This record gives sequence, structure tokens and C-alpha cells, in this order.
Amino acid sequence: MCPLYSDANSLSAIVSLVVVPEIPMKRNRLSSLLIPCVLIGGIIAPPLVVALIAQPQTQSGYRIFRTLDYVVRFPVDWFVNLTPNDYLTLTSHISKVGDGERTAPEQLIRTEISVAPESFESIVRRKSQGTTTLDGSRIVQRGATILGGQDAYRVWMTNTQFYFPDQMATYVRYTPTQTIEIVSYYTASNPSAVPMIQQIHGSLRLVQP
Repeated sequence: MCPLYSDANSLSAIVSLVVVPEIPMKRNRLSSLLIPCVLIGGIIAPPLVVALIAQPQTQSGYRIFRTLDYVVRFPVDWFVNLTPNDYLTLTSHISKVGDGERTAPEQLIRTEISVAPESFESIVRRKSQGTTTLDGSRIVQRGATILGGQDAYRVWMTNTQFYFPDQMATYVRYTPTQTIEIVSYYTASNPSAVPMIQQIHGSLRLVQP
């Protein structure tokens, strides 16, 4: 039977302490899984799959997370969550963002990585048009780049209609019908945010299908 936790924050705090050695992986399976059930309003929500670090850290202060699609490096003390649909979230520290708060704490950084079912060309066409998004976010900078030898496109936005006022997104060519999206949310007045986000985005490497 899977363990129950009263909320996602306590779950993240517990999971973040777990590190396991790398073991052989089979296709469509993670190296190691912890599958808790979250109790919300007296109802057991669908299991949340939380990925454990499968590869040892390769540099002091950092560790590496590997999926079947990509590899990314981030600070060793960050919190990691991976949902069953391979939606990865990296958070600099635990915060009750969205629990009655209007904005995120200034020092908080949140990065989300996913595989979008859309071609790289299609995403670039959409992201290269206009200066504002449908939700009112303002695009301040964008352009093509190279990430790990792959074509990529980066977009900087501010005034985002989210708990974080600023955002940097990088879209990386993957398969003909898929694109890796890595999106970071932060507050520009945090002097360490942009350098850290650039390091994380720059560390992304694809695992070729």
C-alpha cells in the first residue's frame, strides 16, 4: 500500500532527502520510483510519481537528473518532482506558492521541463509573433540559440500572470513531432536568479530517441 501524505508540500520535503544509486533502466521506466498517494479533502488523489536522482553528482554542489529524453544539472539542495506524464519540476526551496499568496517569495526559483507534442518549427512560429501573450505577459527578448548542439529558441517574458513576475523559456528541437520545453519562473530583483537559470538551461542535453 502506498503511503499517504496530507499535502504536496510535506511530500516534496520528504522526497527531496532521498538519493539512490543508479541501477539499470528499461524503456518507459525510471531508474527508481517512489509512488505516494496524496490525500486531498478526504479523497485519495491519483498517485504522484516522484523521481529519485539516478546518477551521482559530477561536480561539487550539483547533481544530475536523467530521463529517457534528456539530462539536466541543478544544485544539489533543490527539490525534485516528476509526474507520471514526465513533467519535471525543480524548485530552489519549499514554499507555499499558490496557497493564499499573491506572489512568490523573491528568492524562489522554479523550473519546469516537459516534452511538448509539437514540432520545433511550429513552436518557433508561435513564439516569434507579437510582443504580448494572451494572458498579458510582455516579451522582452527572444531569439534562436544552440543548446548542446541542438537548435533552440529562447524567450524572456515579464509581467507574467502567475505567482512569479518573470520567466525564461527555452525550446529545444527533439523529434520531428516533439520539442523539449524548459521554463523557469523567477523574480528579476533576485540577483542570483538569472545566472542560476542560465546554468540550468545550458546544462540540458538530449538523449537521442
